[in-house]
Amino acid sequence: MKGATLTLLAGSGLALVGGATWLNRLSRIARQIVVEQRSDFDRRRMEYIVNATVKNPVSQAIAIKYPFVRLAYQGTVVASSQPKAEKVRIPANGSVSFQLRIGFDREQVIRMAPGIATLLLAGGKVELDATTLSGLITPVSTIEFSKAQKFRIGF
Repeated sequence: MKGATLTLLAGSGLALVGGATWLNRLSRIARQIVVEQRSDFDRRRMEYIVNATVKNPVSQAIAIKYPFVRLAYQGTVVASSQPKAEKVRIPANGSVSFQLRIGFDREQVIRMAPGIATLLLAGGKVELDATTLSGLITPVSTIEFSKAQKFRIGF
């Protein structure tokens, strides 16, 4: 009986150490993921377009959540892309590109962040924060990662 308890404790300890090591490795992989983004604003369509490329620099395939982009002005979210409940597989040492479009109208932006109206009506430009969000999907949970970029806009 004593030997079985000792074996069970040793096995549990090894499983705990192995699980912690595995989760640490996944966290390290999430930190190594590279997100490159280029953005543009289509004034005619009133769309913000983000061309994002997610690169996997490790030698194993990974799965990520479909990227999501949000635009904020001084901490207030003024627009965002449509969320998708999709997994995207990125091959080992490979990359996947996405084109994310965010449509909004002037009135929507002015209502959500009143300071924008003052700047735009004075002929100025507004600096928005564009953040691309995603996450490394693991069997246990999702490890989030993001890329932020500043973007200037004027109507």
